[in-house]
Amino acid sequence: MKRLFVLLATTLILTVFMSGCSFLGLKSVGDNGNEANGNSALADDVDSAEPVQDVSITENIKATDSDSSWDAATSTKIILNGNSVSASGSGAAVSGGIVTITDAGTYVVSGILNAGQILIATDEKDNVRLVLNGVKITADKNAAIYAATADKVVIILADGTENTLTDASSYTYADATAAEPNATLFSKCDLSINGTGKLTVGANFKHGIATKDDLVIASGNITVNAVSATIRGKDSITVLGGTFNLTSKQGDGIHTANETETDKGWILIKDGSFTIKAYNDGIQAATAMQIDKGTFNITAGQGVSGTSAAESYKGVKADNNLVINGGTYTISSSDDCIHSNADITITDGSFTLESGDDGIHADKNVTINADINIKKSYEGIEATNVVIDSGTINIVASDDGINGAGGNSTSTAGGRQQDHFSGSTGTITINGGMLTIAAAGSGSGDGMDANGDMTITGGSITFITPPGARDYEPFDHDGTFSMTSGEVIIDGKKYDASTISSYSGGMRGGPGGAKPGERK
Repeated sequence: MKRLFVLLATTLILTVFMSGCSFLGLKSVGDNGNEANGNSALADDVDSAEPVQDVSITENIKATDSDSSWDAATSTKIILNGNSVSASGSGAAVSGGIVTITDAGTYVVSGILNAGQILIATDEKDNVRLVLNGVKITADKNAAIYAATADKVVIILADGTENTLTDASSYTYADATAAEPNATLFSKCDLSINGTGKLTVGANFKHGIATKDDLVIASGNITVNAVSATIRGKDSITVLGGTFNLTSKQGDGIHTANETETDKGWILIKDGSFTIKAYNDGIQAATAMQIDKGTFNITAGQGVSGTSAAESYKGVKADNNLVINGGTYTISSSDDCIHSNADITITDGSFTLESGDDGIHADKNVTINADINIKKSYEGIEATNVVIDSGTINIVASDDGINGAGGNSTSTAGGRQQDHFSGSTGTITINGGMLTIAAAGSGSGDGMDANGDMTITGGSITFITPPGARDYEPFDHDGTFSMTSGEVIIDGKKYDASTISSYSGGMRGGPGGAKPGERK
């Protein structure tokens, strides 16, 4: 049985931040985003490789998250005038280019601010609604918008407006004991974004949009160019819809960080259109992830042509269970296109995947009911147990097309830190679907390779034998082989459950439950 290798990101511990909404500051930080004492300010973007216990994602959406209505007559108006600010109404204090919001309410902001900030510092029980009504804010000290204390902040992108936020390239703080804010739009409390307007965020220091608590994006046309994560919610991220164009130079596209609390760290995407170019992972959840719908065009790392090294360059990654219920996905990644450190369940959707490593990889179980086109990969689909129930699935792989294997341990090969699955617990079960597998493109590998049992109860599997492959088998199993229904096409010849035992081209382990190593 060949030893099968899978890229594993370097295991590092996430920096655990203090929660809640209160003032904190930090020492001065340079243009490269590193703290003055030499510790990397990007450390909180590095994820742990070990999943926590099972996480249940529950929708906690409130009416205020999607409420983009506002009344100009009852709102406080904030007018940005280049290098100064004026306000009419209560709850906002102005000092030079700094606007400090101290009371709950709705605040409508418009105009241009060349060097300043909107600072929200209300009671921790207050809700603040901030309407961006055609603004351009360039900060000179740190964040453009900083929600330091509140219960919840709702950002409304006014209809038909274009809004731009840009932070400073190096941050300075009044308090040199903490590292916040660390994003152009930063909140220490729950943050929601809605409306149909446009928001462009330029993050020269670190993150683009970030919150210490829960982040909900209900709608909007959002573009973020960031040094690190473009969108970051420590405790959770929920996206109901919107259009997103996200570019990260040194981090993830969409990212959660709380891996220490079992009900936190998850990502839920209900819908939306996403174009993501990430230095590291496209979408990364510290715990679980669920995607119900949407259009995703993701490039992770340098794409399929990039070199995977000690960092993680995955398209969609969950450190716990990953559930995909639909959507259209085009992913090019240096590392796995779709990855979970636990289980992956795909119930619907259309996938076009190109990977420098695996197309789909789960450390535990993969279950598929969807149309999947893996155009390039090392292993096409890999997990301890692989179950395919339905879908049109095309796989091109340089090693195994489908690999069911356990016994995970780390090693280093080819200059990369990797996993090799070499135990005898892995299984492959095909219950349906139309599969076409062209494996062993590098000269080694098998069509389907199970370190344990292999079972076929339905569907159609076509194997394309690679030219010049070494020791190639369409089926390779260490346990039993069982075929009760369906069809298998090998080199143009069709077999069913009654004739598969006559296949004489080589099946490592043998058909019909033969002893491992026996050939017929």
